[in-house]
Amino acid sequence: MSLKELLLVAGAASLAGVIFGYFLRWIVSLGKKGSVELEIKQMLLDAKEEAKKITEESAKKAEVSLNQSRLEIKEKEEKFKKTEDRLIHKEELLDKRQTDLDKEVESLKGKVADLRKIKEKVEQMELQKTEELQKIARLTEEEAKTKLLDEIERKRTRKTREARPRNSDDRHPAALVVGYV
Repeated sequence: MSLKELLLVAGAASLAGVIFGYFLRWIVSLGKKGSVELEIKQMLLDAKEEAKKITEESAKKAEVSLNQSRLEIKEKEEKFKKTEDRLIHKEELLDKRQTDLDKEVESLKGKVADLRKIKEKVEQMELQKTEELQKIARLTEEEAKTKLLDEIERKRTRKTREARPRNSDDRHPAALVVGYV
């Protein structure tokens, strides 16, 4: 074999080696490419599962929180309703009391008016009696007062004697007056 042939065979062998190496590299890269794609797909599936778990947990937490909020709102509404009912009841009682007080005031006003009329009648009657007594006795007002006071004093003295115990000589005069009164 000649050098040329040897070079040619060596060149063809190297060319065949390069082509074979390139072909092997290409096959290996396709294999690696497939395994990288599988890893990416696996990571994507894992991420989706993780996202789904997080979403489910968040939904459960949100539902629990929502239920708690609803219960709190319901309790507050019931509390407000009770308070409102209690206030309405108190207001009704106050209205009734006010009505009763108004009726009582009107009643008292009527009684006061009646008492005034009676007082006026009594004063008129006293005036008439005084005038009649003055006419009958032909006494002045001062003389009538003196006579009336004397008569009252006589009645008091008589009542104190009747009311006095048999051994009452030692009683104080102030005690007699208190006893009479």
